[in-house]
This record gives sequence, structure tokens and C-alpha cells, in this order.
Amino acid sequence: MLAKTIPLKIVSIPPGAKLKVDGQNIGVTPIIGRFTVGTHQLDLTKEGYARGSTPLEVTADELPGGSITVELGGLSRDTVELRDGTVLLGDLVSISMKEVVVRVDGKDQTYSRNQIREIMLVERVVEQILATSQTVPDARKQ
Repeated sequence: MLAKTIPLKIVSIPPGAKLKVDGQNIGVTPIIGRFTVGTHQLDLTKEGYARGSTPLEVTADELPGGSITVELGGLSRDTVELRDGTVLLGDLVSISMKEVVVRVDGKDQTYSRNQIREIMLVERVVEQILATSQTVPDARKQ
């Protein structure tokens, strides 16, 4: 006999996040997934946003038609994913044909380009403040 499954709609803010349930790729949100009774781990990723992760408890008396919404936060740091699965959050300092330098917690870390799987850069706005000069009257002349 097949295990009972409950359909639940998974929604992300913003939509279009890749969804993994218990480490398995399921699809892109919003999506209706079928869940067996028990605890599941939901992992959502979308380029330019922080990863979202949450446990999901499905009970035997769960009614179909429910939904869960996960809000992904904005990134304040660049993301560098290594081929071994390690994810670094920091500031990309430099990139060349041979190596990548990432500043994590104030310390520069150098990696071979072959170690890098993916780099996601955060858009940064640079404001230029123009220096102004103002003549201050000389109090001695008064």
C-alpha cells in the first residue's frame, strides 16, 4: 500500500525560487507538492536572494489545499559557491584567470578558479559625495 500524501502549495516571496524537499529538486515556486506524513526540510534558492530553509511537519489529519509561504531575504553580501558545496558570504575582492579572492569576516581568502562553482554578486550603489569649500570669515579682522 502506498503512503498517504497530502498536497500543499509552496509559495516563495519573491516567486520563482528553486525548491528542494529533503534534498531532492522539486521545481520552481509557486508549486504544489505532495508530502508524506512526517517532518520534511524545505530549501529555497533564488539568485540575488538569501537562501531560505524551514522544516515542515505534515500530520496524518492534515487537510489538502493548505499552503506555506517562505520569504527570501535580500543579500547584503556576495555569494561564492565552491564545487565541494561550501557557500561563502562575503565581498568579492578580485577575480583573475587563475584565482578568486573573497573577503569573509574581514579576512581575504584565495581560491583557485577551478574550485568555484558559482558566484552571485550583490548590486552595490556607490554615491559620490562632492567636497565643498566654504570661506570662513577671519574673526581677528573684525
